[in-house]
Amino acid sequence: MRSRPKWSLGPEVAAWIETFCVHGPGDVLGKPVELTRDERRFLAWAYEVDREGRRVVRRAVRGLPKGSRKTEFAAWVCLAELAGPVRFDRFEQGEKGKRARGKRVVDPFVVAAAASYDQADLLMSAVRAAISEGPLKDFFDVFEKEVQLKGQAGVLVRVPAVAGTNDGLRPTFVAMDETHEWTGSRQRVAMVLENGLQKRRDSWSLQITTAGNPKVESTALTAYEYGKRVETGEVDDPGFLFSWREPKVNVDLLADDEVLAGALKDANPEGWKRPSDLQLRFREMPLHEGCRYFLNLWVEPDEERWLPPGAWEDAQTERTVPAGSRIVLGFDGSYSGDSTALVGATVEETPHLFVLGLWEHPGGGVAWKVDHDEVEAAVHRAFSEYEVLEMSADPPYWSQQLARWVEQYGEDRVLAFNTFVRKRMAAACSSFYQAATSGGLTHDGHAGLTRHVDNAVLKETAQGAYIVKEDKASPRKIDAAIAAVIAFNRAAWHEQNPKVETKAGVFFT
Repeated sequence: MRSRPKWSLGPEVAAWIETFCVHGPGDVLGKPVELTRDERRFLAWAYEVDREGRRVVRRAVRGLPKGSRKTEFAAWVCLAELAGPVRFDRFEQGEKGKRARGKRVVDPFVVAAAASYDQADLLMSAVRAAISEGPLKDFFDVFEKEVQLKGQAGVLVRVPAVAGTNDGLRPTFVAMDETHEWTGSRQRVAMVLENGLQKRRDSWSLQITTAGNPKVESTALTAYEYGKRVETGEVDDPGFLFSWREPKVNVDLLADDEVLAGALKDANPEGWKRPSDLQLRFREMPLHEGCRYFLNLWVEPDEERWLPPGAWEDAQTERTVPAGSRIVLGFDGSYSGDSTALVGATVEETPHLFVLGLWEHPGGGVAWKVDHDEVEAAVHRAFSEYEVLEMSADPPYWSQQLARWVEQYGEDRVLAFNTFVRKRMAAACSSFYQAATSGGLTHDGHAGLTRHVDNAVLKETAQGAYIVKEDKASPRKIDAAIAAVIAFNRAAWHEQNPKVETKAGVFFT
């Protein structure tokens, strides 16, 4: 996030929270809230408004390590949405560009949601404590499952995602706590709650969570992957606010105490945390759990990974492949359900992988098909800009296009690479693994390719081990990883079998 938006209600919301909200159970019970710099900055962006005074952000995600008072923060925002300045006034553009107050918002309906009854009770307990222990106690009627404004319309309700789909709600604000726990049917509850926001003006949702297992589909993981695509510019969505605190560290190096100490400091700047305690606790648990709890990193158990932790990150390098370079293209695609990828690999001793096109299903139940014209254009640009020695493609869903590309670019340059031939694919995955873990390749750090490599799992067969999706129905795509494996292996082959010009023409040595 940048430092501050041009127009925002965030400072007023922050001031309201610090004036009226107090802490819940713990060492600071009943004490007034003092927001951190990070919390203030998040509120500034969450409450950004445009020139007409309308909300910019409709969905927000805030990911933090454990112990960062995420649930309390969500409770304070819930109360601000129920009774704070944002629900009673909003900025409008006045004369000469000045902002003016207006348009009182009536009947706020706030939903405090969590995956389970226990977690929902924690969020609701933080709400109740902020009311009963401070100056707000005279303004609300507090019950077990809801909070009501006295003398006027406005309600906050507790919603455990396990209780049902909650169809028909018309919330003005939804806070979803620890969404890494929103798995299975709970993901539909999240979708239904956010769909209900479309029924109210300037409504929005906030997810508060810590990282989970990246091999387990969850509401948080879907939001994280989407947020990374927004962050890198793959997706243009100004209505999505993504704030995820995670250190940039090679997980494989965390065995070094100094590396771990630096990562913990970056991920846990709050004054109430003791870094020495965090480091001791980190060493007491499995690596992937320590990374999740204290560094907010999505790290799966080692036995589920294809590449070792940090190997792919170490292979990233900033590099521009000049026009005219000798390259190989790897292509893997589907028609509508998955994704399609075009990856280039330079033909040299250490091949460099770079993404030339990635077309992904946006997720959810939307109808979607790959834009064939865009794919055709990307392939044509690649052949026009570079010296393409070969394009190898997995043929099942693109046979007609492959036939056309063969006609355009030559049957000696456009070839089929059938990934269903297990022995061949296993050998290709094995050589890719060896190169990725020993400095034998580099890549451009493309977020989509990195995501697909992370999604890949290894399947052991009698013909060898090769990468697959975690299960056939999984939305976690690996097409770019497949294309990269193809491109790398064919580039390595061409490097080992160079063409030599003779008077009689071109032949392989």
